[in-house]
Amino acid sequence: EAGHPAPHFWHDPRLNNPACPVVGVTWHDARAYCAWLTARLRAAGRLPAGQAVRLPTELEWEKAASWDAERSAKRRFPWGDTWRAGCANTADERGDWLTTPAGCFPGGVSAYGLHDCIGNVWEWTASAYASYPGVVEPFHEPGAYSLRGSSCVTNAKHARCTYRSR
Repeated sequence: EAGHPAPHFWHDPRLNNPACPVVGVTWHDARAYCAWLTARLRAAGRLPAGQAVRLPTELEWEKAASWDAERSAKRRFPWGDTWRAGCANTADERGDWLTTPAGCFPGGVSAYGLHDCIGNVWEWTASAYASYPGVVEPFHEPGAYSLRGSSCVTNAKHARCTYRSR
């Protein structure tokens, strides 16, 4: 509709089933989708003035995935601090390396009610991929952005709320 090229695997029903998250999306694709959705919602009168659809920052993503307001504590996994099989679509839970529709792992919901915070597909953030403040050897990769959440090919060792990639 907006003339943006389709993401990689767009026409592969095995990888982009309409009930599943879209895969093969670049950071630029994700940003373009946010702009498109903002325009559509504004045109329909469903988005208040001054608001826009956007990618979360890395900090926002991590809080939504891991923060437990009742305990005033961060969780290692969206559901708690101990790994539980069957709570996320990860390499440890798979038959084939395929995505699943959101909501297939109700035991893995975060305290904020988010599904699939870990496993299934990596999620883009608006944050540049760089070291955290105060590290001994800081780094910054111009043009690289942070991914959070891991995917269906990630093993349980890396499938946690603090795991990141680029």
